[in-house]
Amino acid sequence: GKGQDTYERQVHHHMGSHIAIMWTVAFNFLNAITIYCAEEDYILEELEFPHTSHGGLGEELQNGQYRGGNGNGLPSLTDEKVAAGIKGGPGAIPNGPIPPLTPDLTLQEVSQLWEQSTTDQTEQCKNNNQTNNSNKDPCIFSWIANTEIMKEVTTLDQKMNPLISSNTSPNPASNATIGWRAQVDNNKLGFVPTGGQGSTFVLEMNNLRDSIKVINIMAMKSYGDKWEGSKIRVSVFKSTSTAASKFSDVPVQTLEVEGSHASKTSVTYPYRIELKHDSFRVGESLRVKFELISGFTFKITGMSFCNR
Repeated sequence: GKGQDTYERQVHHHMGSHIAIMWTVAFNFLNAITIYCAEEDYILEELEFPHTSHGGLGEELQNGQYRGGNGNGLPSLTDEKVAAGIKGGPGAIPNGPIPPLTPDLTLQEVSQLWEQSTTDQTEQCKNNNQTNNSNKDPCIFSWIANTEIMKEVTTLDQKMNPLISSNTSPNPASNATIGWRAQVDNNKLGFVPTGGQGSTFVLEMNNLRDSIKVINIMAMKSYGDKWEGSKIRVSVFKSTSTAASKFSDVPVQTLEVEGSHASKTSVTYPYRIELKHDSFRVGESLRVKFELISGFTFKITGMSFCNR
């Protein structure tokens, strides 16, 4: 009650603690800055005057690394004979990507997996050099409409026509002499069917210079009576022999894509055909058939054939 002494817990530090914490934090900040600046000046000095008496980092640079180090930035021991006789010393840090940090990864195997990833990366670089960097671009064929380099009908025709082996219209009586063509509609370029349902075109690539594991297709979905029920089927065929004209009658993969949706806007969606075990190797031949199986129109706005 009033006038009675009460116990009060004080968890807040007093002035002495504040001063001690302030000096501790300030010292560590200053220490980190001075060490960093001193090391930077030291390294720059050593790069300019590699022959010094410091040892370790001051030894002669060879191939971008200090002679005394083992590739991981550690200085060498002063006695080379002693250093050579030590077994089990630290090895060089692998240059490859670190292994995925999965729940199954253990401390015992992380070094081995890291070294293996370095070896795999080195082999891949060697293979790329031997094939004149053919894998630098992962896609052997690709285009995206309505970009700076692909916004004209003639440009898309020049991209598609060399690979089109067949382009047919199911209705010869119509004005459409071919099944599909490059066309701009509402300021949007795309590859569209012009002969109605059944319009078909076939892309063919013989004696592939690179593998193909994935086929990506970009297609626009729109709304209204013109787009109602629109759908295409994409069929991928593989050569049965080294002869370019011999393809299997049964597709290795198929994909059906609808061209309409309920939204009152036009949107482009990406679609992906993972070939997996049916991937195409270098030297094989590929045939891809596009057919409008339902509706009146459709619009392809991009595609790519890639090795990953």
